Amino acid sequence: PLVRGRLIGRLALHFALAALFSSIITTVFWILRIAIYRLFGLGEYEYGVLVWRYLFEFQKFLVFYAFFHGLFWLYGYVGHAKARDALAARLAQEVTEARLQSLVAQVNPHFLFNTLNTVSSVMYDDPRAADRMISRLGDLLRASLTHSSHHVVPFTEERRLLDLYVDLMKAR
Repeated sequence: PLVRGRLIGRLALHFALAALFSSIITTVFWILRIAIYRLFGLGEYEYGVLVWRYLFEFQKFLVFYAFFHGLFWLYGYVGHAKARDALAARLAQEVTEARLQSLVAQVNPHFLFNTLNTVSSVMYDDPRAADRMISRLGDLLRASLTHSSHHVVPFTEERRLLDLYVDLMKAR
């Protein structure tokens, strides 16, 4: 690739490679044309003065060389960009999951113990309310286990979970 700091050296290298590419292709074309003319009995093929032919063909093949070099560079650049974006997305997802797991690890035990403590204190005064709290807590825990590995939860399900949570918090 052409990079700053080594631009002149890289341009010289590419110019030399383009000259080599042009010389090889011109020679191959010259040999093929002679062979095709002889194979089909068309007589001798007159390619002109070979030195001038190499110079004449060089300008066309220099454009081809630059075009294909640009295509290869673009292909590599796009491939690296896609790989970089995929890695960044994967790392961002892992960071988000780690934060979520850390938050869940902090919140769940406190919420669970506080809710159970509330159930324990309400159990003798209002058994029906305690039963509703236990039922809602069970629904909430089942739903959180079911949806813990999903990245996307339907809004209706998220709303249902939020309603269960708010009901438990109201009771506390």
